[in-house]
Amino acid sequence: MSVSTDRLAARPRWRARLHEVIFEADTRAGRAFDVGLLVAILVSVGAVMLESVADVRREHGAVLRAVEWSLTAAFTLEYVLRLVLALQASRRKITVFLGGIVTIVMIVGTLMYVIEGEEHGFTSIPTSMYWAVVTMTTVGYGDIAPRTAVGQLLAALLMILGYGIIAVPTGIVSVELANAGRAVSRQACPSCGGEGHDIDARHCKYCGAGL
Repeated sequence: MSVSTDRLAARPRWRARLHEVIFEADTRAGRAFDVGLLVAILVSVGAVMLESVADVRREHGAVLRAVEWSLTAAFTLEYVLRLVLALQASRRKITVFLGGIVTIVMIVGTLMYVIEGEEHGFTSIPTSMYWAVVTMTTVGYGDIAPRTAVGQLLAALLMILGYGIIAVPTGIVSVELANAGRAVSRQACPSCGGEGHDIDARHCKYCGAGL
């Protein structure tokens, strides 16, 4: 029982330490990680450039390819760790967002099945949901298309909604760029992922967690 409790207690500390190393450039470990990542990028670029030289490739091709694949694996691991930590910190937001998208797809798919019917290609609710996903993501395969005026109106509204969903991350990035000139800490909250805290902040201004 005590071993299990110790593991549960150690896991958040391990995650917080990893978050500090990868995301927080204002700490010693974070700066060392960023410098190491920059060096790895320069080595990777240099290896690719050297391999493009025929004479060097003939003499040291195997070594250069080993270096390239090793660094590619390291970059992949770094990306996966960033993704896992970001998803962990923003899991509530992501869950709500995906839940809203799924709800919209189900509602619109059902409406299109009722409005258009089987004679227009909407043979079932799952097929209509497939059409809703394709339309919302602005892919537009064209294998299924509404024929009635009401269906076309609903499709137009869904397309506009799809563009709106795509524009949301752009707005977030714009706000972050606008705040870049402010004297704020680069430290991200390990709990909710929020950024933009004061330099001397000890707690997150969004969720109250310790920084």
